[in-house]
Parts: sequence; structure tokens; C-alpha cells
Amino acid sequence: MPTEEMKSRAERLVTRAEALPNLGMMQRAEQAVILAQETAALISAMCQRLNDMTPYIDEV
Repeated sequence: MPTEEMKSRAERLVTRAEALPNLGMMQRAEQAVILAQETAALISAMCQRLNDMTPYIDEV
């Protein structure tokens, strides 16, 4: 995933997280779960990118 796309996804997650207090309790809970899932997916993509940039220890 390109850097700009990661930044854009992260910014959207922050914006949505900041809006949580304005929602009702059930809607807030649902959105919090969705945000957690999307955050985990973004972190996974970032970790994969770091792995791709790092040489394997066995190869060094």
C-alpha cells in the first residue's frame, strides 16, 4: 500500500474517532468496533511494509 494511501486512511480513522463522542451509545459502540478493525488492518499493512523493507536476518 502506498504511503499516501496509508496516511489518508490514518487521517480518516482519526476523524471518525473524534466524532465518536457525538454518537449515541449503541452507534458509538458499533463504530468503535469498526474503527478497531480498520485500525488493525492498517497496522497490519504498515507492518507488512516494514517487513518488506527489512532484509531477512538469515540472509544477512
